[in-house]
Amino acid sequence: MEKTSCRGQCPEYKVSFYSNARAIYEGNSFAPRTGRYYARLPEEKIKKLNDMVREAQLDSFRDSYLSLRPDLPTTYIRYISGGNIRIITDYDNAPAGLKKFEEELEKLTESLSWKKAR
Repeated sequence: MEKTSCRGQCPEYKVSFYSNARAIYEGNSFAPRTGRYYARLPEEKIKKLNDMVREAQLDSFRDSYLSLRPDLPTTYIRYISGGNIRIITDYDNAPAGLKKFEEELEKLTESLSWKKAR
């Protein structure tokens, strides 16, 4: 998941989760932490992430949710589906199911024990 900046103080960061239980966080302006961090997902968090992805049914969402409203942050969800990389762009007007998935990813991200990269 990647969150972009806005005209205000929106946190800008990118977090990636990998099948080997590793996670990488890259924080920029207004993010809870800035710089590059690493974490390892415990087994229960891997299960939670897999459950979240399955329940969200990401393949059911459109590729993008846009509007003409200026200066909003954008959230990108990138994942592999059927061997292909898919990107969902949420600028505005995304359905509740996608917003819920984004919020759950944020909570999972904040619950991890991050270590600053050297």
